[in-house]
Amino acid sequence: MTSRHTRSNAQGPLFMLSNEELPRLEILNRQQPQPSNITMDDHGGQDDLSAAMALMHQQMQQMQQTINTQEAARQAAV
Repeated sequence: MTSRHTRSNAQGPLFMLSNEELPRLEILNRQQPQPSNITMDDHGGQDDLSAAMALMHQQMQQMQQTINTQEAARQAAV
């Protein structure tokens, strides 16, 4: 009887599966529900994004003020 070798991961143990076991386990694995940590009412990521966008907006305003000040100084020097 032939067999196939597979690893659960690079550091994990080596499993020896027969040709009869492997298809059964593959089907079983496909039937298990996949974990999901995202829900329709999960706004945590949105809050983080809003905070990051507000900070970026503030930094862009500061940069624009610096550019305007430098430009005004250049104009006054001419």
